[in-house]
Amino acid sequence: NNEGQDYTYFVKEVDKSGNPLTLPNFKKDEIGLEVTNTYLVPKRDIEAKKTWVGGEQVRPKVYFKLFRKLGENGQAESVGDILEVGTDPVKWTGLDKTNNEGQDYTYFVKEVDKSGNPLILPNFKKEEKGLEVINTYVPNTIDITATKRWVNGKKLRQEVYFKLFRKVGENGQAESVGDLKQVATTDQASVTWNQLAKTNDQGQDYIYFVKEVDHQGNE
Repeated sequence: NNEGQDYTYFVKEVDKSGNPLTLPNFKKDEIGLEVTNTYLVPKRDIEAKKTWVGGEQVRPKVYFKLFRKLGENGQAESVGDILEVGTDPVKWTGLDKTNNEGQDYTYFVKEVDKSGNPLILPNFKKEEKGLEVINTYVPNTIDITATKRWVNGKKLRQEVYFKLFRKVGENGQAESVGDLKQVATTDQASVTWNQLAKTNDQGQDYIYFVKEVDHQGNE
């Protein structure tokens, strides 16, 4: 200055109009003639849900393991704790929204056991769709064989058919299933229906039984 005192020069980071500039997700250090902007990774919470379709109401214990990746073909990495799944969505808090370069993470879950190993549930088809896992009950199938016996009487016997029914429980509503089956007129003959559901969609066992009918299904 006019008194010979040295000036100290320094800069401030501003917008085009000279107003103070605040950049989202950056920490600013203005030190003399240098400004350092350090990226602060934003945080987010992640929720994942489980959907059961059919099967018994007493569900097996299952757990979610959380993963993340960059882009569709990025390398997946596991993050956070393994969480037990109940009736409510499970939640991880305070996770990175992006990597240090500001690229968004894609989060997804896998259904696992308590130790984090892949889990296969008998009689369930699994769909892992991002942050939702859907387990759809698929009943076992069985073959049903019914037998006709003739005791005494003429050997020239009338034509008979079997009509198959099923119900849940002794007092359940009966429903007919499968095709009519013609039964041979020998002293003993059997007919079989293949690949029928062992249970209903709730995992309750069917009781199968037959009725003897004519070729139109009438008793």
